[in-house]
Amino acid sequence: MGILFMFVLSIKSILINLAISQTDYWTATLWMGLLAIIFSFIFLYPKFKDELPRTKFESYLRVGLLSIIGGIGDLAAFKAFEDNVSISSVIISLPLSMLMAFFLAIWKPSLLEKHPLKVYLVRFLAAAIMIWSITACIINCCFVSSFSRYLPFLNPEPLLSLKLI
Repeated sequence: MGILFMFVLSIKSILINLAISQTDYWTATLWMGLLAIIFSFIFLYPKFKDELPRTKFESYLRVGLLSIIGGIGDLAAFKAFEDNVSISSVIISLPLSMLMAFFLAIWKPSLLEKHPLKVYLVRFLAAAIMIWSITACIINCCFVSSFSRYLPFLNPEPLLSLKLI
């Protein structure tokens, strides 16, 4: 099942990149969000319509918070897919799947590989570096370049023009 999920995730990444290249970032993001809501409503509403009146309001708040956090993650991923699908997919999926496997191993220790603690330390350090890197790139792409005309000290152009090699 995990291999199927990774295959679907890679196809999704390629299609997002294709949609962004044919339209633009915000148009693709808008349509993906709208289509997800429409298809979710069509397929899920008939199954849960009887339970909706009995559901507590705080359950809706939790789902709403989860949706907001997921939406922010999707916006960041779509922004990364705008430039490069393969590198972005690896950066996004590798650390998160490793972290999920580690936390699932707390619940079920047989999932954990038998390695010395140093191996896990290196893996978590690499995951932290990858997550920090993609976060820094997204912040730079989304916020710094957008606000550099208002705040000149945030302008990354002088740094980008340096020839390091």
